[in-house]
Amino acid sequence: QNSLKIYLSISGYGTSHVFKSTNNGETFSDIAANLPDIPVNALAVHPENDEIVFAATDIGIFYTPDGGSQWLKFGKGLPNVPVTDLVFHTNRTLMPSIMLRCATHGRSIWEAEVPDNIVPEPQILSPAGGEFFTKGNVYRVSYYGFSLPVSVRLTTDNGLNWKTISESNNSTVFDWKVDELPTDFGRIEVSSLSNPQ
Repeated sequence: QNSLKIYLSISGYGTSHVFKSTNNGETFSDIAANLPDIPVNALAVHPENDEIVFAATDIGIFYTPDGGSQWLKFGKGLPNVPVTDLVFHTNRTLMPSIMLRCATHGRSIWEAEVPDNIVPEPQILSPAGGEFFTKGNVYRVSYYGFSLPVSVRLTTDNGLNWKTISESNNSTVFDWKVDELPTDFGRIEVSSLSNPQ
């Protein structure tokens, strides 16, 4: 564990949300990477590896396995609700696994096992759901766990018709400028071109 390492979270919208210092706070670097533009209410550093950090956000919990290069959704079974605080239970004498406990807004206290080797499932990080897509605006689309390259498509009629918004994309994040849409609502689909599902 590096005693000079500090992680900092910022709530709100339209700004970076997680910063890291490796020199005891003299300087900070932005490590939000592919994290959606959502409030980050608290951080918890893994007790056995300070490169693994968990973020309590307004749409659930995300984690970085590598000090902030990428962020992944965490907590199968945990609700996608605002999480206000995180704490680790680390007494392996009482429980063989490290447990992450989280306080939510409106859904009580939750607990999830943090395995020694976290294997993420493919997920779309953003849009996270509930966004209004308005013509001319730019939205960040990010995902993980898909074999690259991927195709990203949009439907505005509950899957009857699909429009490709990114083809053969070799990145896990891109900015999408909305053109003419018949509605403000839509759904994004990401599929691997080498391993379609």
